[in-house]
Amino acid sequence: MEWKDWFDLMWDDIPCQRKMLVISSCLGEDLINPVRSDVNPHISIAAARDDELSWAGTEEENLPIIGCVMNHYLTSALLKNSADSNLNGDVSVEEAFQYSYGQIRDYYTNVVFPAFPDETSFFGGVAPHPVIDDAYTGEFSLRLEEAEPLENAGFPIWLIIAPIGAIGVVAVLVTLIVIRKRRK
Repeated sequence: MEWKDWFDLMWDDIPCQRKMLVISSCLGEDLINPVRSDVNPHISIAAARDDELSWAGTEEENLPIIGCVMNHYLTSALLKNSADSNLNGDVSVEEAFQYSYGQIRDYYTNVVFPAFPDETSFFGGVAPHPVIDDAYTGEFSLRLEEAEPLENAGFPIWLIIAPIGAIGVVAVLVTLIVIRKRRK
């Protein structure tokens, strides 16, 4: 059974008023397509269009980024004051996506492709285009309501965002597994 055959049903069962889906894989847009029609507030992000490949670096390659290139730049942008384009002291998911988009594509062009010229042909010589489906009114913020704005924080903001993100990912995965097992 393919992802698109079951995921949208499981997505609907997640008891949350705001949802975020991040797909870090080749052909990623195809994996976010099943939730595009959701009328509830959500944001879906994919590392590549539905006809493009993505890259996850390994330690053995000796490149600066180990893991998914998009994840690296997207999560880094959430922690940068310079990504706060509306200067409200909070980097929203939308701002982080826009800030990281060019960096992601530049990394492929200037780091991955030169290091692995034989692999470049798999990409058609073109860096992947990350995709966002933003069905959320306003900005989708991951900041805690009581947290200080970025410029006033007395400690690294990643100490807040990283555990929340990890807990959120684990919670979504556990929910999906439980729902799937109940349907069997």
